[in-house]
Amino acid sequence: MRSKARRKAVVVGAGDNGRSLLNILRLTGAEVLGFLDDARRGEVEGLPILGPMEWLSGKGEIECAVGIASSAARKAVVGRLRLLGASFLTVIHPAAILSPGVKLGQGVFVNAGAIVVHNASLGDFSNVNLACTVGHDCVLESYVTLSPGVNIGGRAVLREGVFAGLNAAINQDVEIGAWTKVALGAAVMKSVGPGKIVAGNPARVMGFVE
Repeated sequence: MRSKARRKAVVVGAGDNGRSLLNILRLTGAEVLGFLDDARRGEVEGLPILGPMEWLSGKGEIECAVGIASSAARKAVVGRLRLLGASFLTVIHPAAILSPGVKLGQGVFVNAGAIVVHNASLGDFSNVNLACTVGHDCVLESYVTLSPGVNIGGRAVLREGVFAGLNAAINQDVEIGAWTKVALGAAVMKSVGPGKIVAGNPARVMGFVE
């Protein structure tokens, strides 16, 4: 579902990812009040940083777009926001293409030029960045992050928190274990267990996520 016009929203995180979300929300007609950020003050893109996340307490009419790039940090922030009773926006750029039958979780972010093919599933707070392709029947679990240009073949499964770097390619029917990191330009030809760092063409295990 694309963002509805004139929703009152705040963007959580005033960094690069948050700025991208702001621009998409403006395209979709949402009324963006500003940013929430624990570390920054002042203005970003002409909007105020309203304060830390606790600013949201008691403001149930305002929805959140979570603009945190790191999968692990995004999960931690969402946990804090849920304790405050937050509700979350799913944000789809008007220039993204989602086929019929695509399943969207809560708080999903899909950027311009992305193509998500029929029967794919995007889990809660997953991020699909610029010009990514997600093949038919793929499953992206919660907090998955795809950097620009990632290509995923049909029926692939990316477990919770997987990060795929710029222009990585993941073959069809491959499963990537939870919180594994795929380096930029890697070509993943076979399944990888959880908590690994993989790189190269073909991709090999180069280390472990701490």
